[in-house]
Amino acid sequence: MKMELLQERKKNKEIATEKLETAKEADDEEAIRKYATQTVRITKQMVDDAKKLVKLLGLPVIDAPAEAEAQCVELAKNGACYGVVSEDMDCLTFGTPILLNGFNSKDDPVVQIKLDEILKGLDISMPQFIDICILCGCDYTGSIQNIGPTKALGFIKEYDTIENLLEFLDEENKNEKKKQKYV
Repeated sequence: MKMELLQERKKNKEIATEKLETAKEADDEEAIRKYATQTVRITKQMVDDAKKLVKLLGLPVIDAPAEAEAQCVELAKNGACYGVVSEDMDCLTFGTPILLNGFNSKDDPVVQIKLDEILKGLDISMPQFIDICILCGCDYTGSIQNIGPTKALGFIKEYDTIENLLEFLDEENKNEKKKQKYV
């Protein structure tokens, strides 16, 4: 599934590159800035240079064995840092205590999201939160037809777990004489 997403991102970069060339030909500065940011490719050399600079500043460098966000979440959970800065909400499902979101926008404020306040406010457990996120879909999966965040929350509150919900949906789909309501 991730390969599909990566292919889509590659295609989007190719389209942005074409639009960038058109913007350059038209001398459209605003479009040039817009599409130039969408065509940035980070090379291994750039990453190595950044690591070297950080080390020269006397700071530690951590190479994540898998997803960088997951590694950052572990650091935050263990108290090695205040929170995780990311636009990726998956950090919450990984269990980051604090997510700082919005650093990529010039206009919008940075938002601090506290996981414990979300769980308390929704009156759900962490496993239930993860089930809700699964039901809502992510970058790598589609969502379930006719189930959005509000309905997902309601279902998990009513059925407690995604497994219980799936049993209910299986029964409901068997009893539907028309097309399946949830697929």
